[in-house]
Amino acid sequence: MTTNNIASAVHHELIRHLIARQITCPVTGDFLDIRTAVPLLDRDGYPARVLSPAAADLLRQHPDRQRALLERFGLSLPADN
Repeated sequence: MTTNNIASAVHHELIRHLIARQITCPVTGDFLDIRTAVPLLDRDGYPARVLSPAAADLLRQHPDRQRALLERFGLSLPADN
């Protein structure tokens, strides 16, 4: 298993763990799905919280809120692919 595959597997398991603990999006109240959930990343790039796609879209529409999230909690959305 390559380093990239290991990192990808760890990333996926972290998101799965966060969803198992949280179950619903803190913003919209929607049930979270591992296939569509959007992670909020900590300063090291690891998933720390999870949002529904609708909540992530809402956050992307407000750069000022994204900056506040980063400054206050050290969390950011992943870069768009």
